Amino acid sequence: MDVEKNLRMAIESGKVEFGTRSGVRSAAKAKLVLVSSNCPSAIRKKVEEQCAKSGAALVTYKGTSVELGAVCGKPFPISIFTVLDAGSSGVLEMGKPPAAKAEAPAEEKEEAEGAGEAAAA
Repeated sequence: MDVEKNLRMAIESGKVEFGTRSGVRSAAKAKLVLVSSNCPSAIRKKVEEQCAKSGAALVTYKGTSVELGAVCGKPFPISIFTVLDAGSSGVLEMGKPPAAKAEAPAEEKEEAEGAGEAAAA
């Protein structure tokens, strides 16, 4: 998934908010909150509390606030990116846990090894 492309698409087609004050304020009604890797811990804690109350997904962006601002096409750092409506973007997929499909091959491999050992015995 191209994170940057999905963020830009959410900005163009959905409803998003930038910034710490609006992020803390609107986290309760957000669908996804993206926090930069260098977001101050006090602010992050407030956002985490709001997301926990509302059930909104909280994701840490791998880049800094300066990098997140650049990805969003803004000339300023963005510590918190709040998605209220994803529009036609796939940005909400970032908040979902990895698919169970990724674990299936490992389970199948273990089952196959177990079957091979049983046949050898």
